[in-house]
Amino acid sequence: MMKYADRHGFPIITFIDTPGAFADLKSEELSQGEAIAQNLRTMFSLKVPIISVVTGEGGSGGALAIGCANKLFMLENSAFYVTSPEACAAILWKSAQAAPKTAEKLRITAQEHYRFKIADGVILNFLIEAGSSTLNLTGGGAISQGYNNPFPTNGSGSVSQPSNVVIIEHLDPSAGGSYGSAAYGSHSGY
Repeated sequence: MMKYADRHGFPIITFIDTPGAFADLKSEELSQGEAIAQNLRTMFSLKVPIISVVTGEGGSGGALAIGCANKLFMLENSAFYVTSPEACAAILWKSAQAAPKTAEKLRITAQEHYRFKIADGVILNFLIEAGSSTLNLTGGGAISQGYNNPFPTNGSGSVSQPSNVVIIEHLDPSAGGSYGSAAYGSHSGY
């Protein structure tokens, strides 16, 4: 499907919500690792823009297999990690009980990923929970870079757009090698 999109010049949007690849003998016998590697290789070879949105868990190779993107966005309560906090705690401290401490050390939150410039933006959950029609990744969606500050209302109860909202204007492969224009603060371009 991704090669088809690439051939016809369609941008690709992936939504990531997976705890990751299941690490057992049966999965390895069925070539799970090879499937992830082939998907990574394919995504790296595509010429169209790829936007990935982590909507929940983005764990391990399963998340990477669909998360090689030009732009990565995360819902404010999502997580993106190489290994789960429970697995990491079991390896380092021989007990999954240390998972909360491990999660803090792994820095797996959307806010940490944005701070370290792994994620390009944080999508405020209330925009989705309220069924907001302003969230539209290809036509002027509201994606916040100021994830700590809730959007103020304009007096009528509707949300007014602050200056720190990211707007993705369009995806245009004919724009001189650029795939569109966007306002990302310190992040820019494709």
